[in-house]
Amino acid sequence: MRNAADRMTAVLRKDLENYRIVLLAPKVQSPEAQRARPRKTASEVEPKPLAQPDARIFDRLDPRLADFVKENPAVESILTREIVRDIDHRVLVPQSLLKQSSLQLSFQIDENGRITRRRIERSSKVPSIDHLAMEMITLLEKYQFLASMKGLRRVLASIRVDEEIEVRFEGEASDETAAEGISKQLQNLLVLLRFAMEKDAAAFILDNITLETRESHVLVSKAFEKQPLIDFLMHYYRTEPRPAEPARPPEPADPPEGRAHTSRPHREFETI
Repeated sequence: MRNAADRMTAVLRKDLENYRIVLLAPKVQSPEAQRARPRKTASEVEPKPLAQPDARIFDRLDPRLADFVKENPAVESILTREIVRDIDHRVLVPQSLLKQSSLQLSFQIDENGRITRRRIERSSKVPSIDHLAMEMITLLEKYQFLASMKGLRRVLASIRVDEEIEVRFEGEASDETAAEGISKQLQNLLVLLRFAMEKDAAAFILDNITLETRESHVLVSKAFEKQPLIDFLMHYYRTEPRPAEPARPPEPADPPEGRAHTSRPHREFETI
């Protein structure tokens, strides 16, 4: 019996020699190492809008543009709470933005002409500008400017600023026939916009637009120099804020009961 047990023990010992036991234990960092862990920088943290709106830019807008902004509260909030914030923190420097920058976003248009799956593909590195660009797509949907693009599977919208400024909208249709149909709808939209807009604005925005189709690919683009854009924008922006409306004089109070109302006689204007 003992010999049998010895033989079994020998066999088990020989089998176990082919195995290695590894004990895994989680590595616990010391409190000093945890405190030294790098935190997100200010640029990596999504900045919060200003608690109170700052209207110093809004007050310089042309009254027509100011009315448009008021009709779209989301745009007004971005202008008075985010763009002002980024300017004050030197995150938004207009001269640098106009010198060299780029922004690209994508979205899809469903069968009802509504925008879905909006996202920033390439950031401008200015949070307020990215947010404003996303809101502009919402406005294009609101005013039915994107209805003519219905049928494109995915639309890429991009702005590139370098020696000149280039704006592009491009997307893929289901086939070449569908792309031709979308191209015709876009041509009709451009004609209608030219009639609806002021002459100078229509010339600046609509002249020299490229509209082309390559198989199922549809592209709308426009390239222009920077100075005409600056001149166009300054047409709707005042160098000084709008003067405040004068306060109305208070209404005269009614005389107490029991007392006759008396007034001083009016002096005649002397004629010189």
